[in-house]
Amino acid sequence: MTNDQRRTIMSEVSISRKKGMEREGQIHSTAILKTFIKEMTLLPKSIILDLGCICDSNIELFTHLGCKVFVKDLLNANARTWADSGGMGEISVDEVQIDFEYPENLFDGILLWDIFDHFDFEDARLLINNAWRILKEKGWALALFRPANPTPFNTITRYRIISLGEIRYETLPLIIQRNKIYYNRDVADLFSDFSSYTSYILKNRWREVIARK
Repeated sequence: MTNDQRRTIMSEVSISRKKGMEREGQIHSTAILKTFIKEMTLLPKSIILDLGCICDSNIELFTHLGCKVFVKDLLNANARTWADSGGMGEISVDEVQIDFEYPENLFDGILLWDIFDHFDFEDARLLINNAWRILKEKGWALALFRPANPTPFNTITRYRIISLGEIRYETLPLIIQRNKIYYNRDVADLFSDFSSYTSYILKNRWREVIARK
């Protein structure tokens, strides 16, 4: 697939997602998604790992762009949402398996979303070390960090890509503990083993990070 074909498909999928979506959640701008997608489409067959809640349209988007997508719902939120339908469920991070059963240097890109917020720094460091291990050299990682007082505070969020510049934050009926607020120094420490990283504070006060191994 040529770059022109990828750009055409990306535009078509983005538009169809935006017009056809009527789900709860707020749409926010994103500063780094465009870079992540651009880097993935520059490769002939990118392999991506999504560590967030399962989102069918995100998988469809990356598949249309010629990527192979692996999904690991780290917090098991998708299954719990169905099990607890009709009320609020609760997830304990003590039940989460931090080790990833993937070989080294497998993925070109990893979507970490906001998983770090639910762990203390020591466990978050284990997560990022595992992500670094399974990323290829010059691979990319995308992450989100919640502000000090997000609304809602302690629920699970699913991130649905609307376009290159917009993501819908969809709140799921699941409660999970919030273990740590990550500030500049914490983020710098987390990504210290990467060759580079860039951090942005968005208008909704969330922090986006894109890092390269």
